[in-house]
Amino acid sequence: EDVDFKSALRMRMGTLKHNLVQEFLLPEWEIEKKTEYKHKDFVLVGKCDAKNETEILEIKTSHELIPEAKRWHIWQVKMYLSMFEIEKGIIVQPIITSSKLFLKEIGNVLRDNSWFKKELLKIEKFHNQLKNI
Repeated sequence: EDVDFKSALRMRMGTLKHNLVQEFLLPEWEIEKKTEYKHKDFVLVGKCDAKNETEILEIKTSHELIPEAKRWHIWQVKMYLSMFEIEKGIIVQPIITSSKLFLKEIGNVLRDNSWFKKELLKIEKFHNQLKNI
């Protein structure tokens, strides 16, 4: 898909912000940590932005201020929490001013394995539909 210059620049700036935040998190946090969760005949793959022993940190960049996490941001982190077996997830937006960089918390999520199992059943149903196409 063609992307206009303004959109391409915004995406690049988001990537730069994302990478900058991850640099500052080292070495206390593991960056771009990947996990695989096998369920029946398929594997879910998740890669969180950052994690430590007790928390997952998901970084959401935008050229606009985000007042709160979107429902799909929360869904993503809830999936990661069960996949990584971690209890708490925090969704943040990096804010850059002329003199500092800080992380604004826009969401806080707790692990819910019963919710995760229900979501796995939905994914399994979709997976089975794809196999029958």
